[in-house]
Amino acid sequence: MSLGFLVAGPDKCFVLSSKTGTRYYSDADLHGVYRSWLPGVGAVDQWVVDSTGLARTLNRSLSAPLIQHGPQDDWNQRNSPSVAFNGVWIQNGAYGPLPPVTAYLPEGGTAHLENRWQTKEFYLSRGIDWLKIYPNGDEQ
Repeated sequence: MSLGFLVAGPDKCFVLSSKTGTRYYSDADLHGVYRSWLPGVGAVDQWVVDSTGLARTLNRSLSAPLIQHGPQDDWNQRNSPSVAFNGVWIQNGAYGPLPPVTAYLPEGGTAHLENRWQTKEFYLSRGIDWLKIYPNGDEQ
């Protein structure tokens, strides 16, 4: 407990609550959204194809509009070790791939990827061009 707030454990997704039981949440961070294994094409970045429609569709199936921005894989600063913030260069806390990742599979189920090596292998196994998205992914 800190400043009158409680942080639930992993069984309750680390939800932040007040002493009176009011729950607080931020947003859901997507790592990437792909349609994989299209014949002759490979993986297609669905966020680039239709970000507004995809966010709307995903949010409809959630209890709140948790999808508020694009995925890590589409952020233009993802491979920059530092970023400008209010005119000051700071270390990029969102540099590179950001595991752990839970992949929701089109065939049902999930894959839990604990580190960047598992994430890379998963992307490659699904036809997603890891080196195009994270050219320095093995160094980050």
